Amino acid sequence: AERSKTLENLKSQNEKQEDLFSELDDELKDLKDAREQKDRVVSQLKQLEQKGLGVTDDGKLILKLDAKSFAYDSSRIEPPLARLLTRVFPKYASTICVNQTDCERISELLISGHASPTFQKRYVDPSDTSAGSRYAHDYNIRLSFDRAQAVFNFIKYEITYPHKKQILKKMTNVSAHGYLKAKVPKELLGQTADCSIQYDCDQEQYVVISFNNPR
Repeated sequence: AERSKTLENLKSQNEKQEDLFSELDDELKDLKDAREQKDRVVSQLKQLEQKGLGVTDDGKLILKLDAKSFAYDSSRIEPPLARLLTRVFPKYASTICVNQTDCERISELLISGHASPTFQKRYVDPSDTSAGSRYAHDYNIRLSFDRAQAVFNFIKYEITYPHKKQILKKMTNVSAHGYLKAKVPKELLGQTADCSIQYDCDQEQYVVISFNNPR
């Protein structure tokens, strides 16, 4: 009887191990499918680079900003950026949701704003933590957030595109980085910000649209 009980215990343990291995196989397959899906979508998104946009290797869509995108110190979208979003975002939406399975796997769409490292027409140090730098930091964080929010509002209220309801359900994150990711040459810190060839600070002004697909 004791031997029979031992065999039953071993059988039960083997079944539990098989279930565990099966679950691990399923998880690995899901991860593999998610990677393949993202690679496929990114490959298709790269075609948007022909429209003058930037697309990173992990699928981030880069909307570069200039004086024609927003007026100085403003978050009101100007006509050139409005036309760009009207032309490009429907293609973006079609690409990420053309396949229903791929679309469902995307858990979240994010919009983030970035600003140039300037304040009162001078270059500022993104890593400066002094009390005097706080106003510059807060100003640029607020401006980059307002611009990201303006892009979100335009996408939500001003244009139509394929899969709009699905897209908006996933568009749950608007954030701002200000100039925290800017890379200012040390020798220019504190100098007049002319955004010249030496350091084109305008390139630090952009809005990023990205997606997550952890499943």
